[in-house]
Amino acid sequence: MELLSTEFHFILIHGNDSLWINRQTCQFTCKKDVRVETTGAHCLGIVFGFIGKIQFGENTEPKLIFIQKRSLVGKLRGSDIFKITSVLAVPLVSDGELLMEPCPKHHLKNSKEKNPSHFINPISVHGSVSDVGPRGLIRVKPIMFSQPSQHNVQNSPKKHERINKVEKRLLDEFYKMFTEADSFYYSPTYDLTNSVQRLALSSEKFNNKEGKCIWYGADSRFFWNYYMMSDLIQANDRKLDFWILSIMQGDRKSVV
Repeated sequence: MELLSTEFHFILIHGNDSLWINRQTCQFTCKKDVRVETTGAHCLGIVFGFIGKIQFGENTEPKLIFIQKRSLVGKLRGSDIFKITSVLAVPLVSDGELLMEPCPKHHLKNSKEKNPSHFINPISVHGSVSDVGPRGLIRVKPIMFSQPSQHNVQNSPKKHERINKVEKRLLDEFYKMFTEADSFYYSPTYDLTNSVQRLALSSEKFNNKEGKCIWYGADSRFFWNYYMMSDLIQANDRKLDFWILSIMQGDRKSVV
């Protein structure tokens, strides 16, 4: 999936489908077959799924959480099972530096085309192609959001500093859950929140073969990011179903 930014939206693209996230209101809109190159969007990099939105307090800025890195750990009834090894938190408004998986289409250093036909390479605007971070990730910045946001909260300098410290500590702990715990799994085409027996009894309801309505049958007790996905779920828009991904926290054991 490609993650792009404009002045007013973050755009997640998978094939002909795109999820548009309004940076001012955090509203989610699904679009199909849209020529996003006409919007002046900049490609930030590659992500492997959207986990949801998180906010550590009413005085902090909401953040969008994406799967940054993953590893294939096996298959279950023909579906790939992935372990999440790191996540990416993208502030809705702030234009701070992000570490992103490079996009083969837009960030390849040895690309034959100096000017990609679809988007302007954000690296040429916000940094250098040689500015490579850890684990082969690249450093990029979203396009600056210049409009007033309903999430901006005026605080005194001391209170603002204290809030920032608390938020940074919470965000660091949040990152560690994925990089150190080895316990978060998902499948784009299989419902991991239900047992094999339960899925077998209700295959149509719980395990849509196209993978677009799997979350409908997910067991909320094991749908770890259910509340992070609440904006999409409560929108009651079937077009958004494709983007609702259930994450499960647990353990696995391979039996030969």
